[in-house]
Amino acid sequence: MPERAWLTEWLRRWQTLSPEQRQGILEAFVLMSALVGGKLAGIIVLGWLKRFGIDDLLRTPFAQTRSRPKEPSDVAGYLCVGTIWAIVLWWLARRHGLTQIAGSWLTLTGRLWFVALSLGAALWLSNWVNQSVASLLQHPAVRERIDAVAPEMRERLSEAVLRTTSGAVTVLLCLLALLASTDLLGMAATAHALQAIWELVLRLAIACFVLAIGWVGLQRLHEVSQMLSDLPRDERSLRLGVMAAAVILALMLLTGGGGTLLALAFFASLVVLLFPLWEYLPDLWAVMLKVHQVQQVMMDGTVMQVRQIGWLVTTLKAGEMELTRRNREVLQAFLQKVS
Repeated sequence: MPERAWLTEWLRRWQTLSPEQRQGILEAFVLMSALVGGKLAGIIVLGWLKRFGIDDLLRTPFAQTRSRPKEPSDVAGYLCVGTIWAIVLWWLARRHGLTQIAGSWLTLTGRLWFVALSLGAALWLSNWVNQSVASLLQHPAVRERIDAVAPEMRERLSEAVLRTTSGAVTVLLCLLALLASTDLLGMAATAHALQAIWELVLRLAIACFVLAIGWVGLQRLHEVSQMLSDLPRDERSLRLGVMAAAVILALMLLTGGGGTLLALAFFASLVVLLFPLWEYLPDLWAVMLKVHQVQQVMMDGTVMQVRQIGWLVTTLKAGEMELTRRNREVLQAFLQKVS
């Protein structure tokens, strides 16, 4: 038969080849099969992961800013292709007695898979946190608070908060995953470098948080100081002082150590304890009635005599009747009369 004759001729020619030639042909065949088979395996894994929905589970906030983003399934496909090629290179190195190089290829492949799985877990956790933040921003109570602060820029403010939070959480979790992976794998130099980057990013995040608190305080101060329109110097000084304190605290956090973080924790605890007194701040501020030595004010169309100025309320006398008003109301009536 022609097929059997062809096979016999091929085996005869194969027997005439030297062992070196046979080994070269076998290695070339294995290498070409790995190149083609690895590519096919990557395509199969890519399609399976896309059907599974892995891209939605591990989506990052930075993927929306690129025209053709690389999805996590693409990275997994590349890893599968690289793993098959690495196995073939390990086999070739072992055949030629290069055991050290073969072991290095195997170790590198294992470390890449370990780091990839750690980053995948970090991305999944960050995606869950980002979705939780997005749901929180859509809550009616949160939307009402945002409308109270900046009604004309609610959508932009919500989007900015979501993008900032998503980016910060993703970067921090990925750095933490890389730091843990390199530490577990015994990569000391890389672990030290990532630890330094981690501390820098953490300090930058805390400093940005402090500056954000200063900006919010600045806006609140502007709202409270609108009644003091005749005191622009005091208002500018207070606004400058708030931002200066926020900048100084941010710089301390960037350059300081554990003591600075302890001071920040004490400051945060103090703010939490004093937060219920926030609504009384304009009344405490209005104690400036004593500075101006106010004797009488015009309220409700009636001239009232000032009897006593307290920390929160002022005692007034209109004819034979005594009444109390909040300090902010009395100060506003006095400033309207002055203007």
